[in-house]
Amino acid sequence: MLVSQYLLITSVIGLAVYCLVFFKKLGDFQSSNKDNIKEADLPVSVIICAKNELDNLKKYIPSIIAQEYSYFEIVVVIDNSTDGSYEYLQELAITNPVLKVFRFDEKKISGGKKEALAFGISKASHERLLLTDADCYPRSNKWIKLMVSGFKDKTELVLGIGLYESSNNKFLSKVIQWDTLMIAIQYLSYSLSKRTYMSVGRNVAYTKNLFAEVNGFDAHLDLSSGDDDLFVKDAQLQTNTSIIIERDSQTVSPPNKSWSSFLNQKTRHFSTSTRYDNGTLILLGFYQLCIVMFYGSSVVILTCSGDLLLLLTLFLIKNIVQATVFKRIFFKIGVRVQLLSFMFFDIIWVLLLTFINVKRIISPRSKW
Repeated sequence: MLVSQYLLITSVIGLAVYCLVFFKKLGDFQSSNKDNIKEADLPVSVIICAKNELDNLKKYIPSIIAQEYSYFEIVVVIDNSTDGSYEYLQELAITNPVLKVFRFDEKKISGGKKEALAFGISKASHERLLLTDADCYPRSNKWIKLMVSGFKDKTELVLGIGLYESSNNKFLSKVIQWDTLMIAIQYLSYSLSKRTYMSVGRNVAYTKNLFAEVNGFDAHLDLSSGDDDLFVKDAQLQTNTSIIIERDSQTVSPPNKSWSSFLNQKTRHFSTSTRYDNGTLILLGFYQLCIVMFYGSSVVILTCSGDLLLLLTLFLIKNIVQATVFKRIFFKIGVRVQLLSFMFFDIIWVLLLTFINVKRIISPRSKW
């Protein structure tokens, strides 16, 4: 048997096992009853950092102010901005006392938003913090209630989902949507397997106590990114972690408008992955390797050996297992994905990750 055939068989077995060990847990996940939460007992501070985000603040802050929750504040940190966003929010706060606005003009070490975010946390009045970005909006007015419901059983870290909307550049926005969806499925599945390694800053909650216990972002101030994944990697060692996946608990953002900005953002995010623990790196790499092996060996078999029966059989096995598991996940988080779209973007995602891994080696660090 050719090497390509061995690789094909190995990759399908690896992907099937990975799906059943990790992803199936997310597909089987059952949320607890959110109606039992006593809002008055769980005040929360929503933290947002904004750097020259006037247009986004005008569009999205109203949806956060309008949240159906009895006791919350919105702490917005205007980070070294010159676009009039501070003055706009100051005026808005006159009629919306839930809104608190602060200016941060200090020189930063990280080159990112970590110092501004830490400043905002220090200004928060409440122990529980819910973080999002200036270019995000919640899917519903129950976002705060659902995310805060994750603070139970002494849990101090709550992972949510932040997705992207469609744009005029339909192919780019679909690639971004797929990439974001796959990342979410991975970190949520890993968390259910007691291997929490990241979150997204667009939708994550934790306590001020937890932030203090891990010394905030001090361990990775030399990186512009990492306020979400590297912080969570450290914080999960100190507390229990819960996940909230309902559609109404999610945030949504407009996607990057150009391929260059998207690829630069991905490169910046990938710069933190070298600081994940070795076990997580091996598992994440194993999944990507299996996908690359599957498609690479499939191409070789198609062009060289002609063993179409083997290829078709393994292709069906792979996609039946993945479709069965992912269909349950997509249903639970409220997204619709057709089988043909799944197979197409599975290939695109492999090409994207391969390109980014090469690009991040030769590209300088991105700045906030």
